[in-house]
Amino acid sequence: MVAKILSNIKTWNSSYIPTKITQFPNLLVSGCSFTWNGLDNDVVFSWPYYLKFLVDFQQVFDCSQSGSGSNHIFNSVVNEIETNSEISSDNTLIIIKWSGLARVDTIAQTSLAAPWHPMSNYKFNENYSTLGIFRDVSGNSWDRMISLCKQWGLSYKSDSQTKLQFKELTKFCKQHTMLIDFNAQIYESCLKIIALHHYLKSKGFNFIFLSWEKFQNEFIDVDPSIKPIADAAAQLIAPILTIGEFADQHNMRIPNDHHPTTNGHLEWTKAHLIPLLESKNLIK
Repeated sequence: MVAKILSNIKTWNSSYIPTKITQFPNLLVSGCSFTWNGLDNDVVFSWPYYLKFLVDFQQVFDCSQSGSGSNHIFNSVVNEIETNSEISSDNTLIIIKWSGLARVDTIAQTSLAAPWHPMSNYKFNENYSTLGIFRDVSGNSWDRMISLCKQWGLSYKSDSQTKLQFKELTKFCKQHTMLIDFNAQIYESCLKIIALHHYLKSKGFNFIFLSWEKFQNEFIDVDPSIKPIADAAAQLIAPILTIGEFADQHNMRIPNDHHPTTNGHLEWTKAHLIPLLESKNLIK
C-alpha cells in the first residue's frame, strides 16, 4: 500500500529559479517541526521546499510530523520506502533531520492519534498513524488543543469520546514519564539512527543524516553507559552547522518560539545544506 497521500506531497508555484541540478527527481524527508512545512500548503516555509526549488527536485515526499522523535522518523521512512511505489534508490534522495532523542512516539490507531495531533499527523496507512507520548503534557491538554485549533483555524472533535481519549492519553503520558527514564529513549533513538543507516545502505539509497540542533547537546547529563552507542550514532550525522545553531548565530529564531524563521530555513539551506550536497556529488 502507498502510505503517502496527496495532501502529504506539497508542491507550489514558485518564483525561485533553480541554481543547481540533481539526478534525483524525488526528495524524501522526515523529521519534526524543524522539517514540517506548516499548515499553509501554498507557502514555502521549511528547508525541504526551498531545496526543492533551488535544486529543481520534482517532488517532495514529506514524512515529518511536528513534535515527533526518532521512532517516528525511523518508522515513517521505512514505511514510505516499503509501501510507496514511486520511491526507489534510483530516483530518490533521502535527507533525515533527526529531532530530540528523548522524544517518544509510537504507532497507534489513527482514530486515537489524529485528534491528539490536529496540526500534523503522518498516516502509515488507512488505520494507523504516529502518536506522540509527550513528556511535558499537562492536565489542561484538552483546553490547549481547542485553543490551538481555534488559533490555527483547524477543525476539531469536541465530542465526549474524544475528550475522554485526551484525558486517558494525558494520564498515559504522565505515567510513561514517571516510569520510563528518558535515558532509555535516548538509547533507543541512537539505535534507530544506526539501524536506519544500515537499512538505507542495504537498499542502495543515497542519503544524508542531519540533526535539528547540536547533536552533542542531546547527551548532556545522560547515563554514561549510553556513551558507546551515542558515539556510534554521532558518527553518522553530517558534521555541518545545524539549522538551530545557524538560527542562533543569525538571530533567526521566531520570537517567543525556538523554531527557525522562514528566512532562517532559506539561508541555512543556501549556506550549509546545498554545499554539503555538492561535496557529496549529490547535486551540481
